[in-house]
Amino acid sequence: MNRVELALGIIAYFPDVQYNVTHAMNSTTLQQNARRSLLCGLLKVKFAAEYPTFVFDSVDDYLTSTMKNTILQ
Repeated sequence: MNRVELALGIIAYFPDVQYNVTHAMNSTTLQQNARRSLLCGLLKVKFAAEYPTFVFDSVDDYLTSTMKNTILQ
């Protein structure tokens, strides 16, 4: 899954909000000069150390539970 696919998946949960995500751009175009790993932009070891109780799941599961909790409040 690339960034555009991820963004489109997230946007699908918010149909009333207007976004324009129509095409992919490479990192050079975005001028992302920060050091990044080749396989992902998140260092899992560092994240896991800082948030030891966090359970890795999918974006869909997170958004579904967040939306459900928001509606219940």
